[in-house]
Amino acid sequence: MEPCFLLTGKPRVGKSTSIKRIIQQIGPEYFGGFYTEEIRNSTNRTGFNCITLHGETVCMASVYSESSVRVGRYGVDIVAFENIALNALTLSLSVSTTNFRVSGSCWLHKKRNGLSQRTNA
Repeated sequence: MEPCFLLTGKPRVGKSTSIKRIIQQIGPEYFGGFYTEEIRNSTNRTGFNCITLHGETVCMASVYSESSVRVGRYGVDIVAFENIALNALTLSLSVSTTNFRVSGSCWLHKKRNGLSQRTNA
């Protein structure tokens, strides 16, 4: 079985920062997928963006959203999230040079036979 790395931790300890630094050090051409990032005003977290490793961004959850789908105090735009996230993961699975996939705090390592081992964070 190929190794799979899962990065977990409490909010604001640096999970996304670590992922971005590792990608920067190794090279973005070896990665695919997406991560999430907080949206903040001067004092509070107000939502989350989904950001692909190709630079696309969408607000996927916000305290200002009128969505009936709620996670805590955040309204979630499921369609927007799925459109960007599923496309990013599909693209990363189709590119032969992508060795790692990033999904939120979950890393997916490409197996030699072209399949991927998936874990959920």
